[in-house]
Parts: sequence; C-alpha cells; structure tokens
Amino acid sequence: MTIWQFLQYWHLFSHIGFDTLPNLMDSLSLCLSNSLLFLKMSLLWLNGRIFYDVLAAMAADWREATSNEMHIMMSKANLSRRFSNVIIGLHSVAVMCFGIEVLASHTNDYDAGHGIETPIRAFTLKLQLPLQCNESPLYELVMSLEFLHQLASATATGILNSLLITLILHTSGQIEILCDTLRNISSKMNNQQLIFCMKEAIGKHQKIITFSDKIDKIFSYIALIQFMSSTLLTCCIGFTVITSINAQDSDTIDGTALMKAVVFYMAAAVEAFTFCFCGEYLTAKSKMIGDAAYKSVWYDFAPKESKLILLIILRSQRRLTITAGNMMDLSLEGFTRRASTISESVEVGLRFIGMWPHCVYANINWWTYIVSVAIMQYFQYAYIFAHFDLSHLSVFVDGLSITFGYSLSFLKLINLWFNRRKLFAILDTMNKDWSDAIHSDMSTMIRYANWSRQCSNVMITTNALAVFFYVIGGLIFRSMIQKNDDSIRELPIKMEFPFKVDYFPIFELILILQFFHDLSVACIIAMLNALLVTLVLHVSGQIDIMLQGFMEISSKHTSRSSLAAIKDLVNRHQRIIDLSEDIEDLFSNIALLQFIWNTLVICCIGFVIVISIGTEEGATTITKSLIFYVAITLEAFVFCYAGEYLSAKSKSISDAAYECLWYDLTPSECRILMFLMLRSQKRLTITAGKITDLSLEGFTTDLRFIVFLHDYSESDVFIAHFTSLSLHSLRCIDISIILHVSGQIDIIQQDINEISNSKYDPSLSLIVIKGLIYKHQKIITLSENVENLYTYIALMQLLWNTLVICCTGFVIIISRSISDAVYESLWYNMPPTNSRILLFMILRSQKRLTITAGKVVDLTLEGFTNVRCNIINVTFFDMLYYSFLIYFYNFLDYEGISFLCIYIKCDVLSSE
Repeated sequence: MTIWQFLQYWHLFSHIGFDTLPNLMDSLSLCLSNSLLFLKMSLLWLNGRIFYDVLAAMAADWREATSNEMHIMMSKANLSRRFSNVIIGLHSVAVMCFGIEVLASHTNDYDAGHGIETPIRAFTLKLQLPLQCNESPLYELVMSLEFLHQLASATATGILNSLLITLILHTSGQIEILCDTLRNISSKMNNQQLIFCMKEAIGKHQKIITFSDKIDKIFSYIALIQFMSSTLLTCCIGFTVITSINAQDSDTIDGTALMKAVVFYMAAAVEAFTFCFCGEYLTAKSKMIGDAAYKSVWYDFAPKESKLILLIILRSQRRLTITAGNMMDLSLEGFTRRASTISESVEVGLRFIGMWPHCVYANINWWTYIVSVAIMQYFQYAYIFAHFDLSHLSVFVDGLSITFGYSLSFLKLINLWFNRRKLFAILDTMNKDWSDAIHSDMSTMIRYANWSRQCSNVMITTNALAVFFYVIGGLIFRSMIQKNDDSIRELPIKMEFPFKVDYFPIFELILILQFFHDLSVACIIAMLNALLVTLVLHVSGQIDIMLQGFMEISSKHTSRSSLAAIKDLVNRHQRIIDLSEDIEDLFSNIALLQFIWNTLVICCIGFVIVISIGTEEGATTITKSLIFYVAITLEAFVFCYAGEYLSAKSKSISDAAYECLWYDLTPSECRILMFLMLRSQKRLTITAGKITDLSLEGFTTDLRFIVFLHDYSESDVFIAHFTSLSLHSLRCIDISIILHVSGQIDIIQQDINEISNSKYDPSLSLIVIKGLIYKHQKIITLSENVENLYTYIALMQLLWNTLVICCTGFVIIISRSISDAVYESLWYNMPPTNSRILLFMILRSQKRLTITAGKVVDLTLEGFTNVRCNIINVTFFDMLYYSFLIYFYNFLDYEGISFLCIYIKCDVLSSE
C-alpha cells in the first residue's frame, strides 16, 4: 500500500497544472481515499492490543451465554452479517464501476502526434511508473494489479465499517440481555437470590461500559480522520461531476465519468453515515438501561436493594457513545439539533486549539498550533526585512499586508490564551442556562441557537473562500497570464527560506502547506468572530426570556407569586449583566487589536490595489486583494454590529418593565421594578480596550468621502425633477407624522395639568392616570413605528445627500415636556400610590422619543450643527499637486473626465 501511495502522489505532483485540472481532481480524490484507508489501518494497528481485548470479550460473552441469551445474540449476529455483506458489496460495485468507466471512456483515444496512431491506454489509478506500460502484455498486467489493489482496498474499507457495526450490534445485544435481567427481578425472590441477580446485573452493566469505551478508543480517531477527509473528497467528487458536462456543448454529458463520480460519492457518504448511525444507535440503546431499571419493582425492595437500582439508573444517565477524536459525539441528534448555542464548527475550532473545557491534550494542541503560527511569522518577517527596497515597493507592501494579518491572528490567540479561564466560565454559564431552561424558554433559545449556527457557517465559509481566492485564485490568473513564460514561480504567502523553493517538488509541498495553514488560521479567526456573535445571541435570548417574564406579571397573581416572579427577573437580569461583563472582558483587547491592525492592513491593501491597476498582473493582485479586504472589513463590522445589537437589546429591558402592569402591584414590588429600570438605563456593551464602545455609530463616525467631478450636462432634466419631487414628498410625510405625534403629546400634557383635587375626586384619579398611561403608551408605539418607517430612509439621506431631515429634533423637545408637565401637576396633593405612578411616568419620559439613521445616530439639530469639516486650505503647493494629478490622468488618455479626490474627515459629536 505504501508503494502505491508513493506512485500516486508522485504522479499527482508531476502533473500539477490548471490546464488538466479535472484530471487532477480525479486523481486527487483517489489519492485521498487510499490515504484515508492507510491512516485507518495504521490506527487500527496502533490500537491492536485494545482490539484483541475486544475480540476476547466478545468470545467470552458467547461462551458464557445461556440458552435464553443465545437467541438475542444470534439475531444480532445475523443482522451483522447482512449489513457486512451489503457494505462490502457496495464498495466492490463502486470499484467495478470505476474500472468500467476508465475502459469505456478511452477505447477510441489515439495519439497521432508523430504520424502514427498509437492508442492512449488509461489506467484506473493514476501512477507515475518508471517504465512505459501502454503496450501489451504489460498494460494488461498493470491494469489487473491496479484493479485487484483497488478491490482489496475497497474490501478492507468495507470490512472496517462492518467491524464497527458488528461491535455496536454485539453491545446492543448485551444491553438487551441486561434489560431482560432487570425486568425479571421481582419481590418474590428471597434475599440471597435478589442480591445475586443485582450483582449479576451490575457486573454485566460494567462490562458493557468497558466494552463501549474500548470501541470508542479504537474508532475515535478513525472517525475524526473520516470526517476531515470527507470534506475534501466531497469537494473533489463534486468538481468532477460538474466538469463532466462538456464546456462547449452544455447538452452533452460525460455519462461514464458521471456514473463513476456518483457511485464513488455514494460509497464515501455511506462511510460517514455508518459512523453517525452507529453512534446514534449505541446512544439510543444505552438509554434503555435506565428505563428498564426504573420499570422494575424497585418499590417492593428493601432500602439497600433500592439504592443499588438507583445507582444503575444514575450511571445509565451518562450515555454510551462514539466520539470523533474525543471532540464531538457521533450521532444523528448531534447533526440535527443540539442543546447548546455554540455551533459544532465553533466547538471543533476551540477543541482544535485546546480552548474547550476539559479537552483532551489541550496544552499539546495549543502549543503545537501556536508554535506553527510563530514559525510562519518568522519566515514572513524574514522576507519583509530581506526585501525592504523602495524600488520594489509593491512587492514589499503586498507581503506586509498578509504578514500583518497573520500577526493579528497570532495576538488574538495569545490574548485568548490569557483569558481562557474567563472563556471557560462563560461556557459553563451557557450550559447552566440550557440545563435550567424550562419548556417555554426552550423555543427562544433554540431559535437563537439556529441563528448562531447559520452566522458561524457563513463567517467560516467567507474566510475560507478568501483564503482560496488569495492562494489558488492568484495562481490561476498568474498561470493564464504567464502560460508560455518560464518565469520564477512565486509563493502566495511571501516567505524567506534558507533554501531554494522554486523547483519540484519543494515548491508544491510548501504551497500545499501554506494553503492548509492559511486556511486553518482563517477558519480559527472566523471561529473567534463567530464565538462573539454566538455569545451575544445567547445574551439576547436570555433578554427575550426576561421580557416574556415581564409580560406574565399581572394583577391576577397573588402578592407572593408576583414577588417571586419579580425576584426571578432580578436574578436573571443580574446573570445577564455578569455574562455581558465577562464577554466584554474576553473580547475587549481583541477588539482593540482588531481596529488598530485593520488600519494598517487596509492601508497596505489599498496601496497594492492602486499601484497594480494597469499592470500585467493587475487582475491577479486585485482578485486576491479585494477578497482579503472584504474579509478584514467584515471582521471589524462583526465586532461593531455585535456591540450595537447587545446595546439595543439591553435598552428593551426598561421598556418591557414599563409596559407591564406595574401600577397594579404593591408599592414594594413597584420599588423593585423601579430599581430594575434604573439599572437597565446603563446599556450593556462591548468596548475596544475599555476605550470606546463598539457600535455602528462609532463605526460610521470617521468617514472619508471621495468626490468625483463629472459632467452632468447631458442628464435628463425631467427625471431629476421627478426625483426631487419624490424626495420632498417623503419629507412632507415625515413632517406631517411628526406634527401629529406632537399634537398627541400636547393633549396628554393638557390632561396632566388638569389633574387636581378640585376637579377630580381622589378615588377617580387612579382611573384618569391609567388613561393617561394608555395614551402615553400609544404615543410611544406610534413614535417607534415612525422610527421603523424612516430609519433606513434617513440613513440613505445621510449617506447620499447633504440635506438631512434633522428638523425631527422638534420631537425630542416636545417629548421632554411630558416629564415637565407631570412634575408641574398637583402630584403633591395625591395619595402616595398615585404619586408613585406619576414617578414612573417621569422615569419613562426620560428616554427621549427620536428618529435614528439606521439605528446608528439620532437625527437632531444639535447633531447637525456639531458636524465639523476640516476644510483643506489649498496652497500654492497643493495647486501644483492637483495640477500634476490632472496632467497624469490626461497622459493616461482619460478623456473628458476631470478627476479630483478631496478627502474630508467628518467628526460627528454625539449629543450623549
């Protein structure tokens, strides 16, 4: 097998080229499948002693089985034989289809390059043989050996999968025997018989647990390798299926290649499904032990025997399962739904770098990965210092951008390592929230968990695509440009090695190592960003559960039940605050590093893009740089959006507390809610190094506008006039709605001023106040609807026009008058209960009614006048500079365009 692998990879590295990419993917899929089998057989050999113990335990079970137990074991053995025959037969059919495709697709191929028609005879395996094998009988001999080797490899793979199924079915048979033993225990047995049966059941249960642990030790890393290679195999097979359609004639399909790829894919998919189904089946069977123990007549036993049954039930709560490298359980339930907000991709990433609680070999995983990143950084900075030359500034800056990206990843991982205890505490808190969740809360948490998985997959996929286009995309464009040029080959990640790397096979080996290492770093960084989004979504789910708790408070509850519900809300609020502060401590320094490094990286990328325009390799540089720029910008946006989302969610707590039926509660309960509202005024947020809050407002504060001067003399005047009328109509509708809200505020202000002992009876003042609160709530709802209607319109207005609808600041001035009107009423002549209700209205009116621009900045006249533009003073030297730019672009034959870039830095001062 080692010799075949050597010949396969020799052929693969010898024929690397984008002209023969479909054949390369076809050959790579076969190499990976054979390498997977080689690794599986190696792991089985390393675990040989455990495997022998498992076989010895199975033989002992068959020898010690009674006649009743033999029936169960025979049924499982027959089922195992059927599964084994089907699996081995499927793999054999896949090999036969593979060989038939090769023979059928190359029977009519001839080589007429030298005037002599010589048949091109293909092989089932792409091998780099040291001799020519196209002529008989050597061709038939090699083909026969290849076919027999492929058949033996496929059979060995099917045998390994069948072995796993056989062991699982044997374990399930022993579990059924144990369940029958527990069900047969009755109170009619004497004390000695009962003790004997209990000891036998406990001994058999312990043997099942030991047997299951040995199966997990044998197949754990085999399953991990299976799932890691399945992704690459699926990609290669999918590429082969797509390219089987003729590029020149889309109606023509290469049927033989399609059949080969589909059958090969089915065999690979069945392997992965076999592992998952076995884990699910073993887990489901292990649950039967606790059920059988509970269904026994344990209530008729003495206390000592009942305790033994209780211990069996408790131990069976820990499910028997098979893991993938001790990282995740193999089960269908784990792939469809998990009781955790943390997605599987984030958990695998944290386990990969040793940052998961109670992870096996955590320190080894961490130090191995961080040392590999440090080695990459050493070679990168060695290249930077060795090629610091102003005459090749573009090459220097290109290498500097990806080096800074690696440095940012390295510092993020170091910061995560120092705060690992904080991370473990956060994960424990999340697990406790899931374990303490009641049935009504579970739907909310599952909804946020699904959002978390979707966001995590999108982020990791985006970074993986960025790496692919940066590494592979650059090579594809460079090979297209330099197709007939024997130039020096360049690595996508610039590194300085102490030896030459531009010849075969060193270049290909380092290229593959760079690609996979860069892919791992990008996925780990995306995992960290996904972890932040996951934690924020979990906090948001807890806040939504808290809001539901506010809505359930009503006057129908007794005083004791209302007080208990309020205490539960206060405790949950405190847990949310503590969790938010832990998240802020974990990601504060990471966010600061992100924004400091982003400035340097974006400057480098922008410089490379600008100087690459018009060059020979401009398309190559722009392709890989733009994707890299998008990934870097999305990282900063994710941090800002997470902080903004958390801050907006925390504001809703105070609103929910005010919208509940607090006026029907006792004064002591109202006082508790008032403290909760006051505490919720302090927003939950994430900061960058304890310096500035991460929010979309901060993300859009520092703007640089590039103004392009064009000639619009030929534009359509009527379209421009219609557009102007439409914009003014929107502004008129906005002003009309604002004036309507202001009128409603004036009405409530008049009603508040009329509250006095001379006009209203004290017994009726509570009814009047309830009416005012209802009207106030209608005004708040109407204002929020207006805000939702105009928020994105206002955001576009700020981004694309100079005239901003900041006249809506009038609403803020009017909304403040509610608090003043309540204070100026005759509240001192009212009973304490009624005056306390008015106090709540004063507190709620402190939150101003406003319209925002995309939830980012309030639209106020104060904000409009606080915009300071740093006007550029055009001096004599500036005029020379701009004249040079105009002359330069005219020299490049940009006719009819006067191009001028004016950078204006706008510092928007928030009113808060």
